[in-house]
Amino acid sequence: MEKNLTDLKPFSRDGHTPLVRYWAVTFVLLAAVVLAGCAGLKSSINAASQGTANEAPDIPANAKNALLGNLQGTVEIKTGDGKWSPAETGEALESGQQLRTGAFSNVTLTYADGSRTYLGAGAEVAIDALDARTSGARVVQLTLVRGESRHTVESSDDSGSRYNVRTPNGDGSATGSAFTVMVLPNRSTQFWVENGSVSVVSQNVSVDVIGGHTTIIHKGQPPIEPMFRITGEGRVMQIEAIGDGDASRPLAALSQDWTQQNDKVTLCHATGSATNPYVEITVSVQGATNGHAGHSGDIIPAPAEGC
Repeated sequence: MEKNLTDLKPFSRDGHTPLVRYWAVTFVLLAAVVLAGCAGLKSSINAASQGTANEAPDIPANAKNALLGNLQGTVEIKTGDGKWSPAETGEALESGQQLRTGAFSNVTLTYADGSRTYLGAGAEVAIDALDARTSGARVVQLTLVRGESRHTVESSDDSGSRYNVRTPNGDGSATGSAFTVMVLPNRSTQFWVENGSVSVVSQNVSVDVIGGHTTIIHKGQPPIEPMFRITGEGRVMQIEAIGDGDASRPLAALSQDWTQQNDKVTLCHATGSATNPYVEITVSVQGATNGHAGHSGDIIPAPAEGC
């Protein structure tokens, strides 16, 4: 005569757990392990990243706020009490606050007019003034203390609008432009302009840096004359007429400021070391163009006073 499962006694004749109870207990244990693993995985993902680089950043409704987006790694905010606290995606910043990123970290600030500031790893910026209104005079004023920042500035019809980036050595002002600012380990400052124009000022000397050009400001000195900044992958060539025909040769001159000897250029290669941040090297122009022009922190050409 067959028995129902409910008729099974707690133990079999030999004192062991019946097969049905064994599998039931095993299933419960496995389910608990799987659920715990999923919870742990979700927690670790949240801890590692609060955004992705491809996220479309939200635009704040308040012109006096900047929203944090695409937050990766360690990002902290400093308020009036002088304490640094962890930042969160979607958090709003205002004038008087500071923001910094740790190693392998980055964050984007988006303003009400659609302009954006991107901070790379190991960067620190202070928001000095912020009123990114869409009508009237827009005001965004930042101080980059260290590291790298990239800026995409929307155009404004108001002549009183300004988007300023201050650094320890000089300032840059732009509208309707895209540019990068770096405060290098030796405390010099570099402005790279992708498109538009940026007015760079230091020691009462102003230079206009247009798209595709860069300038460097050394401590206590005016900005150097803007020069071409060329980046690329593979072999970069310059096509020009030589004699009766056309010929291709490696790009031989980015600026008259480059120190060249037999198609060579002297540059400061960034090492990443706090005690020895730069190594002065002389390489071929092709090597500088293909290898060093895209290396963050390298100074091309080397300043007259050395690295």
